[in-house]
Amino acid sequence: MGLISGFGRPRWGVDVGYDMSAFVERLPELLTGLSESRFAEIDLYPQGVECVLGFFPVGEDVC
Repeated sequence: MGLISGFGRPRWGVDVGYDMSAFVERLPELLTGLSESRFAEIDLYPQGVECVLGFFPVGEDVC
């Protein structure tokens, strides 16, 4: 069983095996945006998570 945590939340109410499909389906857009050195985001819509994760490329890092 996987666990997701971070961003001020010690444990997100998700099941990786089920809810990560929301992340994986947006992964190609995220990777394209980052490879083009532009802001990209992933909208996590499963009930209990419902948030948007934004990724900012800064040089070779992502914040």
